[in-house]
Amino acid sequence: MSETLHIIATREQLRELLQELLCEEREQEPPIDAVTAAEMCRRLSISRSTLHRLRHDGMPSLKCGSEFRYEPEACLAWLRTRGSE
Repeated sequence: MSETLHIIATREQLRELLQELLCEEREQEPPIDAVTAAEMCRRLSISRSTLHRLRHDGMPSLKCGSEFRYEPEACLAWLRTRGSE
């Protein structure tokens, strides 16, 4: 008889896991226009902690391995919808 395993995760945790699994399954790099966290911070003139907070607030990001990548246009569009630009 098999046991059922119940996992509790937030929506953000599930999203990150799915992105990581998709990235691994496709065995490919993030989109060519995706930039590193450091580059996204530079482009937005924000600190790394602010970028981290924005990502947790829902800013689009892609997790490949242990790093997050950001598509600048998608991030700017997201910021515009929040009135944060």
